[in-house]
Amino acid sequence: MNDTHRAASRRRIPRLLAAIGALCIAIGPVGGASPALADAPDPVALETTSEIGAAGTASEESVAETGNEDGGGEAEPAPDAGADPASAEPAPAPEPEELDPRPAEPVADDAEAVAPETDGARAAAESQTQSQPGPERARAAQSQKTSAAASALPGQSRLPAPSSQTRRAIANVHTDTVSVYLDGGKLNLQSKADVDGVIGKRFATQGLVFHLSDAGRTTVPSGSAYRFLGAAGDELWLAPQIQNPRVIWPGFSTEDPNLRGRAKGDAVRIRLVKAEGPGKVELFLTELGDVRRTFSSSSSLSAWSTGVPQHTHMNWAFTAPGIYRLTFEAEATVTTSSGKNPKKQTAENTYTFAVGGLDLPTATSFEADDVTPEAGDPVTLTASVRQAGAALPDDVGAVQFRDASRNVVLGHAPVVDGTAALRTSALPSGQRRIVAEFVPAISNTHRASASEELPILVGGDAAPRPAADDARAPATSALDAVVAGSGVRILTAAKTLVAGETATAQLRGAPSRGDWVSVWLHAQSTSSRKWLGWVHTDLDGSFTVPIAKGTATGTYRLALKDRDGALLGWDRLIVGSPSSAGTVPKSPSTGKKKPSKKSAKKAGSKPGRTTTTTVVTRGSRSYTRVCTPPAVTLDRGHVDAFNVSAANGRAVLQVKEDVTGSQVIREAESVLLKVKEAAYNPRIPAGVPGSPSGYVLPLTQDQSLLWPGWDTNRTTISGYSDVSIHVRSVDGPAKVYIYTQESFGGWKPLLTNKSFTLPGTLRERTPAHTHAQWVFPKKGIYTLTVNAVAKNPKNGKSLTTATHTYVFQVGDAPLGDTFCTIVPTAAAEGAEVNRAERRATAAAISAEQAENRKRAREQAESGTALPAGPSDPFGSGPGGGAAPLEALLRGEAGPELVAGIVGGGLLVLGGIAGVTVWWVRRLGAGPPTVGSMA
Repeated sequence: MNDTHRAASRRRIPRLLAAIGALCIAIGPVGGASPALADAPDPVALETTSEIGAAGTASEESVAETGNEDGGGEAEPAPDAGADPASAEPAPAPEPEELDPRPAEPVADDAEAVAPETDGARAAAESQTQSQPGPERARAAQSQKTSAAASALPGQSRLPAPSSQTRRAIANVHTDTVSVYLDGGKLNLQSKADVDGVIGKRFATQGLVFHLSDAGRTTVPSGSAYRFLGAAGDELWLAPQIQNPRVIWPGFSTEDPNLRGRAKGDAVRIRLVKAEGPGKVELFLTELGDVRRTFSSSSSLSAWSTGVPQHTHMNWAFTAPGIYRLTFEAEATVTTSSGKNPKKQTAENTYTFAVGGLDLPTATSFEADDVTPEAGDPVTLTASVRQAGAALPDDVGAVQFRDASRNVVLGHAPVVDGTAALRTSALPSGQRRIVAEFVPAISNTHRASASEELPILVGGDAAPRPAADDARAPATSALDAVVAGSGVRILTAAKTLVAGETATAQLRGAPSRGDWVSVWLHAQSTSSRKWLGWVHTDLDGSFTVPIAKGTATGTYRLALKDRDGALLGWDRLIVGSPSSAGTVPKSPSTGKKKPSKKSAKKAGSKPGRTTTTTVVTRGSRSYTRVCTPPAVTLDRGHVDAFNVSAANGRAVLQVKEDVTGSQVIREAESVLLKVKEAAYNPRIPAGVPGSPSGYVLPLTQDQSLLWPGWDTNRTTISGYSDVSIHVRSVDGPAKVYIYTQESFGGWKPLLTNKSFTLPGTLRERTPAHTHAQWVFPKKGIYTLTVNAVAKNPKNGKSLTTATHTYVFQVGDAPLGDTFCTIVPTAAAEGAEVNRAERRATAAAISAEQAENRKRAREQAESGTALPAGPSDPFGSGPGGGAAPLEALLRGEAGPELVAGIVGGGLLVLGGIAGVTVWWVRRLGAGPPTVGSMA
């Protein structure tokens, strides 16, 4: 050891002994007060409470105030830019779909810049320091020393950690995760999901997290076709191409009515432009035994082209659990509504997937490289955050370091490789108690956590906290005489925050740096003033102060006084409103819109329904035959051939199609389902049901062909959700095959009798939307006789639909007189059930909106967050459920119940006992539009 090291060690010994003594005093019953703790704030005098909330940030409310008793004050609306030329401009209006109204905060260099000192400036500073007495001179010297401290670490910020977002978890339901929209003529990427009793409810993607649970954990199969996933036997998390009610079913959609007829060539190209996460991501399709990769985080693949309108599901594979951020880009050449002026447009959005666990517990610890520094010495604080014993992945949150002795946030740093580090040389003299707080980026993917306090004894004279509260607010005239931002500067991004968050500011001059200052919050109205308490500033003049929950939105002046009552300055602070998670703005054309005449003509044809009357003679007897052709012929596009709905104590079986419009409801006997010649495959691989040849309607949508499936989601609210679709008979030139495909190959029957051919029963025990592969071995006319039974698993009761006839025209076979014996008879009953469902859903929406308004008022008045119900296993949000709405849908409710629901007195939705409980929460959009009955 050399002489320099020995001298440094000797200088450290007294400080180490002092720290040990301070710790002994803190933990042992020793009489007398500790000088080292003399500057610690008195919790009674300060009259504040500090608590780590769900977002991991501390909340603090001062009860010492003047003006209004609620502490929030009446704030005037934010003035226009010309009202105060010297103050900062108001925050820009946020995009409606964004959760955080503030722009991204600056990092590392967000504090006041320190200009290089000239000889004259240094002399002036030294002269000012020499003229100051005792502690003030020491604090000024410390402040000058701090200005020359070591630079900040990469990524660290002076500000508190960004508040956690609470995103809605979409799990175990059908979701078109990547949905393409045309809003006001501009391409847009968002999301939709079958939740809240609404089919395809639209959401802003930034308000969602898509959860693939451990129920999707599997292994890579053997075979060369799947080598891109890893070695055979490697662990894998899979959201399959075919719906599994135990896991999320994500897909892609270009079904927005506004997009129809506006995308040149009816085509949209989609790319995966960026993927972040702990493992690889692979999306692939399996069709007739072939494996086709579509998107990859590890290989460069060409853009995937999809039609308009089209709806596609594929296999989503993740090689490790954790948080993934997938950025997709959509590209299309968009024309005007008249088909002119084509222009290439792109849209991009990032989708967050939580793979494996959700709401994971975390543990935070930290250490300091020096626990006995002198004032102005740099100290590096390094935190470690772990989940389930493993290091936390990157980009899932940040750690903020708080001095609990002053309740001041020193700054934050992002978690990288499980650690976060911050360097500061601004700790004021005295006994400091530092705590590291992990703040997750998304509150429902990881839980917040905090370390134990670490004592750090900073050498030098500690500034004592003023004994008395400050009862005299700065005069408005005094504030008016000072330019905003001249004595104190708000560092919070855009000078804007939400009530309940913490503001960060900095003194611009040397006086009072490292000392206690009195902080006041003035509304533009002089009658509303609130004292926020005494705050101990850092040596560089920075400090943080919580803005209490319940503080009214508007523009305020954050004013500072020194311990002697002199005004130090003020700056503008804007308290904004939090945006709603997962909601989406209404587009300029949100109503269900029929496609253009050109698009409709290509998608489906209407023969005009000319009824013909023919006299038929059989021997000596004659009779009149009336033939009514189908109302519409569907030969391409998405069709739910077996669409089951239940309401008012009745169930109906209908056709729902997205060909001539969006979710148009029709009676089965009024529709001709046409399988075009283009569907013929002369070489169906051996082993595939229906081989060696036939007309194939594939499992994954082919834009040029009919894509029939079935949907039972409209039984959800009624509770009659266990649905069996009985194909009673098939009349045609050959068998009809219907089946699905496993994610890694192999064919799987869908019928309850395990057969690959109809007739048989398709059973959906819970509400589902399903597509299958259909094979018709020969051309000709096939007629299917079908009905459905919907059972309530809660009470065992059942509802049975009428029996309907479905006609498939396969190939170029003549239709003949098929529709002469098929007559639509159930249109009136179907329309009545649909109306009942729409009325009930509208009533539930009205009740929910009224309740939301009531909750918002209560929360604003109390300043506390109201508890949310537990999440249901289908990812549809807070749970609940009650019988009244179920009774309404069964037709068992009296007028007093209906009045209660419409009046907003109930939040109710019939449940699916033993499976899940659905709650009409966040029903911001009505049910899908029901088209005119044919």
